[in-house]
Amino acid sequence: MLLLFILLHSCVNLTDICSSCSGRDVAVALIFLTHLTFLIGSQPCMHEFTPLRKHNILTHYRAGVRGAGFKALARRFAVKGGDKSLRQWHQRWDGTPASLQEQPRLGRPRILSRAEVSRHVRAPLLAANRAHRAVHYTTLLPAVKAKTGKKLSIQTLRRIGKEQLGAKQKRSKKRTADESESAEAHEGERACLPVEQAS
Repeated sequence: MLLLFILLHSCVNLTDICSSCSGRDVAVALIFLTHLTFLIGSQPCMHEFTPLRKHNILTHYRAGVRGAGFKALARRFAVKGGDKSLRQWHQRWDGTPASLQEQPRLGRPRILSRAEVSRHVRAPLLAANRAHRAVHYTTLLPAVKAKTGKKLSIQTLRRIGKEQLGAKQKRSKKRTADESESAEAHEGERACLPVEQAS
């Protein structure tokens, strides 16, 4: 939209400055801007490609021709996933849009959506990490169940944390009171040591 505003603004300024512009030139410029706004407005979001749109993109593909390969087409049509997505489409494509229909996925559907994982699992993990607190899945599980209203097990929550968020489970060694005091004293000593002067 910013591009449209700049083009429209510059077009209006040009017609004001240049008195020799005919009405026909202004009409051609307005038709151009109308087509441009249609093209900008009709571009789908990166992830909303219909089978027909995918088919039309793949018809531009020419193997070995510069500017008509998968990478170039992915850039030109702003395909999310880049050339990898185009290669997957091309493997399924038999020359018809029907071959590019999304197929039902195998396996059990996700219990929590991506938004729910982000809001109810990732956010508390990040907040605890920033505060340097440990997060226990046993305490997180009831909160996730209450907020989402879905039933899930502790194993599922751990798997979500590990696979989707990259959280690592750390088991700490239990220390006696004497060991804890000793560790704290050594940490304090290390923090107080002077930095050696470079000679």
